Amino acid sequence: MTNHLLENINPANENDYLEYTFFNELEDLYIAYGDRKETVITFVHIDRENQVFHFSPCTFSNMSLPRFYIFLTNPDLHHYIFNELAYFETEEQPKFVVYDLENVEKNLRVAHFEYSNVANNYELVYDIDKIKQIGIYSPSIKELLKVK
Repeated sequence: MTNHLLENINPANENDYLEYTFFNELEDLYIAYGDRKETVITFVHIDRENQVFHFSPCTFSNMSLPRFYIFLTNPDLHHYIFNELAYFETEEQPKFVVYDLENVEKNLRVAHFEYSNVANNYELVYDIDKIKQIGIYSPSIKELLKVK
């Protein structure tokens, strides 16, 4: 419990800034690094056609992906994730899908985020039709199920 709190409640700092590099050009797959490119945080598949970023955890990352929920839902923290996204030539507010395994039971979790102009912020998507429209990246799920 203490580790979970430390991971998710610690204030964001410069080590949290994500920097992206190509991993597989054919799949439009990137690696997102933190800690000044010293720590692999997540794999990112970019669905350019639908303007969706799919974040899947790196097995050895020490950053839990639920921490992304904090970054995406707090406009003051967006720059930690968005700092380099302009290079991907996407619309101003792309959608995000975050994949993760819950720590204790190892249940697969998938969270869809969409920008709300009304709230001026990213919000979790609960509408099943919108979730289907945003979609999933099946290789991320397959990899997480291997780890499970």
